[in-house]
Amino acid sequence: MGRRMVRFHMKNLVSVLDRHANMAVLRLIFWRLLACGCAAFALAMMMPIAASAATIIIDDFSTPQGPLTATGSLASSIVATPGAIGGTTRELRAISGSGSVTAEVAGGAFQVTGSNLTNTSPLGVNIAYPSIRTTFPVIDLTDGGMNDTLFIVLLETSNTADLRFEVDLVGFRRGNNFATPIPSGITTPTTLAFSFADVVSPGGGDVRNLTDIGAVVFSIAQSPSAGSTGPFSVTVDEIRVGAAPQIAIPLPAAGWLLLVAVGGFGLAARKTSG
Repeated sequence: MGRRMVRFHMKNLVSVLDRHANMAVLRLIFWRLLACGCAAFALAMMMPIAASAATIIIDDFSTPQGPLTATGSLASSIVATPGAIGGTTRELRAISGSGSVTAEVAGGAFQVTGSNLTNTSPLGVNIAYPSIRTTFPVIDLTDGGMNDTLFIVLLETSNTADLRFEVDLVGFRRGNNFATPIPSGITTPTTLAFSFADVVSPGGGDVRNLTDIGAVVFSIAQSPSAGSTGPFSVTVDEIRVGAAPQIAIPLPAAGWLLLVAVGGFGLAARKTSG
């Protein structure tokens, strides 16, 4: 009888120990899974989300053109540009009331240089796709609503205080325009971004419906308040349309999740060693 009671209590003790051991294992697994999940989620939130929209290249300047020099005159040329937007032609114009301006596409970049220009000697350097006063089959620059930004990649600029970029996106019976000063002193590749939300329309109407663009005119022009522009230069590497990079979650918020993850790993390690 005594032996049976001993066996009975031993079985109960083993059963209880087994249950405690199983619970400890489950708790250990839980903390490890929680730590791994928090760490993965925090790291994912700290990484920018890749845009899924298709980038539309307006021009990568792989097709050479020029040089064109205008001194108190107009110079222009048209070349076939199958790789640019519309896949048709590009017209390059250099206009100067006085002074001198030179425009050229060479070595995969578009370069404009000038000197002795004033507000009485208008500067106009235009690149038009397909060409001035013509259109290509309409293009949806938004790629079904996914694209929202125009990007201009600069390689070099100097003495551009009185100059600005103007971009005219020509749609059905209207023009949609961007305009911004050209920063000076650029010596390394720098990307300017124009939000579609900032576009203006001289003709009024809905200026943000950029789904039916038939032509693009890109210009380097003098600002309306320009005083004088001495020797200057602007070099553009690429013009494209795409989606604005999405901003990652602020680090402090994601940092709390990382702290939870580290705490979970630490607790799991203590349980294991215990």
